[in-house]
Amino acid sequence: MSRPLVIPRFAVSAHLQLPNEESPAVATPSSAAPEAELSTPMLPADAPDDGDETLEMLKTLRQDYATSKLHIRAQQKKLADLQRSQHLALEAMTSHFAMVTRQLDAQRNELDKQFVRISQRQTALDALLSRRQPLAAKRAAPAQKRKLFHHKRIKAEEATIVLPVHESPHVAHTDVTWDLGRCGPLSMIRNHRRTVTMTAAGWNVVIGASVTRRFSVLVTLPKNKHHNTVAIGLTHEPDFWQDPITNTAPVFFFNHTGWYLNVRKGSLCSRDHDDAPFASKIKSGDVITCVWDADAGSIRFLRNELDLGVAFEGIFGSHDWQLYPALISYDKNIEVTLLHPTTDGTTSLPSAL
Repeated sequence: MSRPLVIPRFAVSAHLQLPNEESPAVATPSSAAPEAELSTPMLPADAPDDGDETLEMLKTLRQDYATSKLHIRAQQKKLADLQRSQHLALEAMTSHFAMVTRQLDAQRNELDKQFVRISQRQTALDALLSRRQPLAAKRAAPAQKRKLFHHKRIKAEEATIVLPVHESPHVAHTDVTWDLGRCGPLSMIRNHRRTVTMTAAGWNVVIGASVTRRFSVLVTLPKNKHHNTVAIGLTHEPDFWQDPITNTAPVFFFNHTGWYLNVRKGSLCSRDHDDAPFASKIKSGDVITCVWDADAGSIRFLRNELDLGVAFEGIFGSHDWQLYPALISYDKNIEVTLLHPTTDGTTSLPSAL
C-alpha cells in the first residue's frame, strides 16, 4: 500500500506565499547594498575645486605682501640716503661758513694790527719832525740876520732816523742749505746748495735741509711781465714739495702747509691767512729774514734788517713744531739764496756767489 506524498512545511513557506500573510522582512546582502550607498558621506575628492582656488588666492596675496614690503624697504633706504646726503651737505656748508668767518676775523685782526703799526710809525715820524723843528727855527733866525749883517747861510744838521729793532734778538740764526732730495723738477740748486734757480714756469717747491728758527734769503727777481707767486717762509710738512708733481691743477693751495710771505704782493699765506695784506712788495735784491720765536709763539719777517712786525701768532714751541725753510714759486728765472750767518747776528752772501 502506497503512502501519500508529504511536502515539508518549510518548502511550502519558501516557495509559496500564503494568502493574507505578509512575508517576513529578511535582510539580504543584495538589499543592503543600495542603502549603504545612500548613507555614505561625500568624500573631499568628490567635492568642487573651491579649496584650490582659495589656496592660490592666498599664495598670490602673500606674494603681493612680500613685494610691497620690498618696495617699502627700498623707499625707506632712499629716504635715509637722501637724509644722510642733506646732513652731509649741511655740515659742509656749516664748515665753509665757519672757515670764512675765521678768515674774515683773521683779516680784521690783521687790519687792526696794521692800523696799530701805522699809528706807531706815524707817532715816531711826528717825533722826528718835532726834533727837526728847533733846527728849522735856528736856521730861520740867521736868515733874518743875513739881510742885515750878511751872515753866511748855516746848514741845518740832518735828523737821525732810528730804524726799529726786531724784538727777537735771542733767536739764533741757523746756517741752513737747500735739500737736494726735496727739490721740485722745475728748479736747480747750485752754489754749495745755497742758491735755487727756477728753470721753467710752473708750480715748484724747494725745502731746506734742516729745521730752523731764523734764516735769511736774498731774493733776485727777473725783469719780465710775469708777477706770479713767490712765497718764502716755514713749513711743518717737508714732504709737500711732491704735491705739484702729483697734482697738476693750475691752482696750488699751499697755504695750509705752513706760514709764508708772498714777496710779489707783500701778503701773508697760511692756514688762517689767504693773501692777507702785510707789507709792501719786495724788490729784487732785498734780503728777507724769517724769525720764529717759539717762546712768544710768533713768526715775524724782516726786510733788509728792518722789522716788518709780527706776521703770525699762536705757533708755540710746546707743540713740538719741526719747521723747515720753504720756497714756493711759479715763475721762471727766480733766484733765492740762503745767506751765511755772521758772528754779530747779521748775514752775508756766500763766498762763491
